[in-house]
Amino acid sequence: MNALDRHMMVGGAHNRFRFKIDVVEVANRLEIGSPTMDELIGEVSEETGVSREDILADAKGRRGAHTGRGGRARNAIVWLAYRVTRHASGAIGRPLGLTDNAVRRAIADADLMRKREPAFEELTNRLHVQYMGARP
Repeated sequence: MNALDRHMMVGGAHNRFRFKIDVVEVANRLEIGSPTMDELIGEVSEETGVSREDILADAKGRRGAHTGRGGRARNAIVWLAYRVTRHASGAIGRPLGLTDNAVRRAIADADLMRKREPAFEELTNRLHVQYMGARP
């Protein structure tokens, strides 16, 4: 019997409950092996050639900031973080200076970019495979 097949018995002779321990699920809930936002920022910066400074620059008040190179990289980071981590939108947006609303918008923008731009889709697929071992 291996670790995934172990069962935990709870209750008396008349009341027994079995819980199968799923190590992978427990690890996912604890975010073991989950990339940090800093790692995702670094990886996307390296892959896109956009500096960390440009990615982390405050987008507020800059016309077209969401569509420039830094904005495209931020969209990729947010899309990846949403899919490969269990971070809440606040935790995803905080390092990037994005509100919860801006995070949701970046995810939607990235989904559209993936449909319209093969290069963006290839980048996000490659990074998704790197962290998750499978295509999205």
